[in-house]
Amino acid sequence: MRADVRESHQFSWLGVAMLTTSLSIDGIIVNFNEVIMNRHGLDQDDFIFKMYSVAFIVMAIFNIANGEMRDGLVFVMSSSGSPVLMEGADSELESGAVLEVAGEDVDVVGETSSFKKISLLVLFVTTG
Repeated sequence: MRADVRESHQFSWLGVAMLTTSLSIDGIIVNFNEVIMNRHGLDQDDFIFKMYSVAFIVMAIFNIANGEMRDGLVFVMSSSGSPVLMEGADSELESGAVLEVAGEDVDVVGETSSFKKISLLVLFVTTG
């Protein structure tokens, strides 16, 4: 769709249907949440805390069962950065590899401490 007054508008009926469905379901969920909060005498903060707590426990169980929790903890506790696979390269770059970009040397994969990784995770989680 273009935002030009000289041309006619082009709408996709699938997009309009998806948007309408999404907004309708969002309205239903918000009203359902209000009913639950009123029925059980919860304020919004309590409701959100309990909902997120249950979601955290369920996701933690699935991540532990899937093995992703272990892989993530191993990565966070290691001192190396994430290996980068260059387009067209046959193998991953080693830690400390340098790539020349626009005439300057760029450290592609550097050493990253566990403290930096954990600090980044905490900042990401708390700033939502």
